[in-house]
Amino acid sequence: MTPRGAGIARVVLFCIPFVLAAFFVTVKCLVPRSYERMIQEDHLVEYAQSAIYFLASMITACSVKRFFGSGRRGAAVLYVLLAVGLMFVACEEISWGQRLFNLGAPELFRRNNYQQELTIHNMAPVQGYLHWIYIAVGFYGSFLWLVVPHLRSQIPTSTVRLFVPDWYISSYFIPVFAVYSCYEALFRVAVRCGLDSFRLGGFFVWRDQEPAELILALGFLLFALNAGVRQTTDQLIESVLPS
Repeated sequence: MTPRGAGIARVVLFCIPFVLAAFFVTVKCLVPRSYERMIQEDHLVEYAQSAIYFLASMITACSVKRFFGSGRRGAAVLYVLLAVGLMFVACEEISWGQRLFNLGAPELFRRNNYQQELTIHNMAPVQGYLHWIYIAVGFYGSFLWLVVPHLRSQIPTSTVRLFVPDWYISSYFIPVFAVYSCYEALFRVAVRCGLDSFRLGGFFVWRDQEPAELILALGFLLFALNAGVRQTTDQLIESVLPS
C-alpha cells in the first residue's frame, strides 16, 4: 500500500466509531424497539462484544508466541496478561455461558451479584469501581498517544507502539470514556442535590453504554491486529538487514 493509501485507510479507521455511534443513535430514534432488543442481555450487541474480545484474545496470543520466539520476554509476559484479560472479558460478556448452557449461579453469586449471574464485574465489591475502570481504559486509549512523542527519547519507539494505541485507533476508546464519564458526572450532581441515586429515563437509558462497549471491543481487536502486523513487519526488516 502506498503512503497515501495507508494515510486514507487510517483516516477511515479513525472515523468508523463515529459512524457506528451515528448508526446506533439513528436506530434508536427511528426504530426504538429494535434498538432496545439489540442492547439487551443475550442479544446482538452483547454477543458481538464477546466474539470480538475472543478473537482479539486469540490474535494477542499469537503475538505472545512471536515475542517469546524473538526473545522479547518482557513484552511476551505483558501480552499474556492482555490475552488473558481479553478472554476474561469475552467470557464475562456472556456470563460464562450461564444462560447458553442453563447453568445455575452458586449462592455466593446469588447473594452478592447485582444480576444474580456468573459474572465478576457485577459483584458488589467490583461494581463500585467498574465505571472508573472503563473511564481509565477509555482515557488510556483515547489520549495516551498524544504523549508518545515525549516518550521516544526514553523508550524505544517500537516498544511504545506495542502498548499505546495509535491515533487512528484512539477514536474507538472515546465513546466508552465519554459515556461513563457522563454517568459519573450525573451521579456527582445527584449527590450534591441530596439524592441517593439518579435515574436515566426517556431517551437515555442505562444500557446505552452497550454500543460504546462494542466500539471499545473493536478498538482492542484493531490494537491486537496492529501489534501482529508490526511484529511481522519487524521480522521482515530484520531478515533483510545484514547481520
